[in-house]
Amino acid sequence: MLLSELIYVFKNDYSLECLKRGTKEIHLFDKQIALMLSKTCSNIQKKFGVIEQNEQITLIAGTDKYSLTQSFMSIKNIEYWYQGNSASTKVLIQRPVNEIEKQSALNGIPEIFTMLFNSSIPQIWLYPNPTVADTINVNYKLNFNLYSPSQVTTGDFGDYGITGNGFSGNTVFPTLFDNLLLLGLMKQMFKDMETDYRQEAIILLGKLTNGQSMKDYNMQGVVEGGKNLKIVDTSYVKPQIHYGQ
Repeated sequence: MLLSELIYVFKNDYSLECLKRGTKEIHLFDKQIALMLSKTCSNIQKKFGVIEQNEQITLIAGTDKYSLTQSFMSIKNIEYWYQGNSASTKVLIQRPVNEIEKQSALNGIPEIFTMLFNSSIPQIWLYPNPTVADTINVNYKLNFNLYSPSQVTTGDFGDYGITGNGFSGNTVFPTLFDNLLLLGLMKQMFKDMETDYRQEAIILLGKLTNGQSMKDYNMQGVVEGGKNLKIVDTSYVKPQIHYGQ
């Protein structure tokens, strides 16, 4: 759905809901709606992990730790490209931090990795310590930032104008998520619509997983109350727990 259409539907539904409830309608500025929309998109991304990003890092001989962008949310996999060739690839195995900590120093082609979160910027720790300038392709779930007034025309949720041009472009999510986005905006105006939002999320998850069990998904708050950006194939979502989200 176009952002302008989504915002139009939201304003229309909000106005009608105020009439039904007999409450005074609050005028919302574009910046306020942009912040509300960014909160909704961030929440959906944390629950569903729909948007992925990948990043190629050229290794440095003798360096075993590499920083990722702050937009990182959770790892999907890391591919090791021999001599930077994506056709010659192996997938590194993720292991716990303590397993690498107890290993003796070793140089060679990395076989395993772990994630470090000791600072605001996440890091990848490779083992063995790389000795050649090969490439790793890091695939991960993208973390959405909240709208900032310093942004002019773009945000994680799409394109918009804040100088009288209104909203433009599309949302970053597939159209299947349009109603959830709308309810995510509405529940910020009417707290009792949280139930509608949760029910829509459960229905949507059922469609994405073909009825697969929800217990492996991060549905807390829903059930209980230069880089390449892509949308994951939403016909199936592999179970994954996003710890700490």
